[in-house]
Amino acid sequence: MEELLEILNDIKDDADFENCTTLIDDAVLDSFDILSIISALNDHYDIQIPAS
Repeated sequence: MEELLEILNDIKDDADFENCTTLIDDAVLDSFDILSIISALNDHYDIQIPAS
């Protein structure tokens, strides 16, 4: 969990990823942030997250 939080905070350091449950609805994350998160997870964990 700490690794994931570190990745998320590297992308958007002003978001409260531990407590906020409405990151998209409250416009904390935009579409570019989401793509950045997916890309970082793909790279860090060597996985592929499909677009569909």
